Amino acid sequence: MNRYFTIILLIFFGQSLYAQFSSEAFYKENFLHEAVCSHAPLKSQFTENARHGDWDLTYNKLELTINPEKYYIEGTVHFAFSARVNQLSSVIIDCSEVLEIVAVKAGETDLDFSRQGDQITITLPRVLAAGETGACTVAYKGAPTTTGFGSFTQNFHGNQIPSIETLSEPYGAKEWWPCKQSLADKIDSIDVVVHSPVAYETASNGLLIENTVSKGVRTCHWKHRHPIVTYLVFITTTVYEKYTEYATLGDGTRVPVLNYVFPSSLSNAKQNTPVTSQLIELYSELFIDYPFKDEKYGHAQFSWGGGMEHQTMSSMGAFTPSLIAHE
Repeated sequence: MNRYFTIILLIFFGQSLYAQFSSEAFYKENFLHEAVCSHAPLKSQFTENARHGDWDLTYNKLELTINPEKYYIEGTVHFAFSARVNQLSSVIIDCSEVLEIVAVKAGETDLDFSRQGDQITITLPRVLAAGETGACTVAYKGAPTTTGFGSFTQNFHGNQIPSIETLSEPYGAKEWWPCKQSLADKIDSIDVVVHSPVAYETASNGLLIENTVSKGVRTCHWKHRHPIVTYLVFITTTVYEKYTEYATLGDGTRVPVLNYVFPSSLSNAKQNTPVTSQLIELYSELFIDYPFKDEKYGHAQFSWGGGMEHQTMSSMGAFTPSLIAHE
């Protein structure tokens, strides 16, 4: 237990340092994320559509094309769902009005849809009874807006290396992908597929099941098979250095801890991330096993200060021990 006691002291000592240290450099590294809370009302002023309760979202597949050199996104989002009410004839999804809806389909069949502000009403190909399932795919494109914490941003690191980064908490996902923007209905599972120029890789939720290059295009495919709230779906696409550490749980499970870091931060990250495995082991002993132990935990560096606990892979603006412990 000595190492656990040391880790606990480190966490609390780190938090006290946050409270006491006031230099501008420390603030920019660790509190920039918190500073933008003044913009949070831009996201908090959102009311979930009452008809979201009419259907249960069971699956999303995001297939996106991104070039970090351009502030732009295009792709498709597939929805699978089941009706919670009888006579379900349409569903309403959320999507920023600045994004163009190119098409809505069920298989190869075009579906009728209408827009009112950030809400899209999709007419289903047939009326569903309670418990019946349906599906549709939305194709879209555009340059997203970004409010609050910065739902979709282009940043630069190192020698002007571009990066596209997302942070959707709590209601920002609709700014960069058509979604059911809800805190009440978790998506049962997701796939995130990102096509980008070969120099760039994408970090996201779950397991990386494909990282391939064809005709100058890199495809990164992440699969996550646990329920996830919409705002915790994320991507960061940039040039990364990668390395893996492991945490060993009480039942013998070795959980991979993936680290996707900017090349200029590699040395610093390698000095600081080993505590992550110790923390996962400690928390698993004190509470429950890490709930995504069949997939991974990880860090994806991004350009904000602070961090964001995206499910299975936290976005990190720094690698201080207390920030790692918090996320």
